[in-house]
Amino acid sequence: MNHSRSHRAASQGGFSLIELMISLVIGLIIIGTVTGAFLMNSQVYESNRAMGRIQENARFAFELMSRDIRRAGEIPCGTDIDIANVLNNSADNTESGTSNDWWARFGDGLEGFDGEDDFDGAGFGDSEAQRLSGSDAIWITATGSHPLSVVSHDTDAATLTLNSSDHPFEQGDILLVCDFDQASIFQMSGPASTGTTVQHLASSGLTPGNCTQGLGVSVACGGSGTTKSYDENSLLARFDSTAWYLGCNGRDDDCSTPEGRSLYRVALENGSEVTREVVDSVSALGIQYLEDGDTDYEDAAEVGDWGDVVAVKLGLTLARSDAGVGTNGADDITRNYTHVVTLRNRLP
Repeated sequence: MNHSRSHRAASQGGFSLIELMISLVIGLIIIGTVTGAFLMNSQVYESNRAMGRIQENARFAFELMSRDIRRAGEIPCGTDIDIANVLNNSADNTESGTSNDWWARFGDGLEGFDGEDDFDGAGFGDSEAQRLSGSDAIWITATGSHPLSVVSHDTDAATLTLNSSDHPFEQGDILLVCDFDQASIFQMSGPASTGTTVQHLASSGLTPGNCTQGLGVSVACGGSGTTKSYDENSLLARFDSTAWYLGCNGRDDDCSTPEGRSLYRVALENGSEVTREVVDSVSALGIQYLEDGDTDYEDAAEVGDWGDVVAVKLGLTLARSDAGVGTNGADDITRNYTHVVTLRNRLP
């Protein structure tokens, strides 16, 4: 009887204090281990996410910049021809008496600006879309990649008839027409809707407008100007004038963090310059140039002749300043990338 009572009491006994303390310590160790693993995995995820965005931004930026730079100076009829520029705002045309715009000339197809050199396409400042002081910029001119053939040219009516029943050009577009003797840059004065014809009248009410309807070299503003007739099989394409620079995106008051800086592209749309943000988190932009016959890349100030540049080296620094996304859990993630672009029309 006593033995049965003693056995029942033993079977109903609980954990001792020491056993509870040991269990508590073991539990805390397990919780700490799980929490540490979770935090570590979270850190790795954030780091990988930031790195993925940096790498994707770099690939996207290089791809778009390369497309523009590779075509620099291209004219579908050849590059060694005279160009008649009849735009009112062109620096090539000093007879019109109007202000010059940076984009309104063909130039050498390419021009660079070092970090402290002014560029009219984007002034220095820390407001949205303004250029970041100390960062390089580049300007490229070329023609669209899909030119159309001219069927006939009525110089009296200032009308080009094309081989397309519905061409892609619109009133106000800046275009370039060429044959093997010369090229002409003008603004399409009409018609307002697409069709088979393109006009280059002087009095169109557009900005900048044409100073003359004559497309010949040399330009004589006013009236019919210098007549030039483009024969059948001449080519017409959109005139592209674009620039790339590093600017402030307005998401940081003083543009001091990588997230406050973006790569910008400014280009022509219907006769006006339009600026667009391409990628963010770009901390620095550096550009160097290789001239034909040289072995070393050089800064813009050292280029002797922009017409001799055969390749461009782009340097991008991308970063994320999000707290704790670096490899040691505290530092920012920063990566430097370099990409070389060869000018397609200047290959030997």
